Amino acid sequence: VVACTAATVDHYGRPVATCEVGGSDLGKAMVVQGLAVPFKEYSEAYVADGEVAKSASTGLWYTSFDMPWDYRAAN
Repeated sequence: VVACTAATVDHYGRPVATCEVGGSDLGKAMVVQGLAVPFKEYSEAYVADGEVAKSASTGLWYTSFDMPWDYRAAN
């Protein structure tokens, strides 16, 4: 069972939440595996995990890519 706790809302009114399953933080797991990047606008919680994934060239960090916020701004 996935349980999410909303901490705040973004400027579109969408919840910004932390989700867990079996006591494990899904966002953290995704960042650690290089499947997501931390979004510092709402939290610094996963920044260190993102740096570890980046330095290890894990997941997305294996190749080059545009940060999602940069891509959205350009398109």
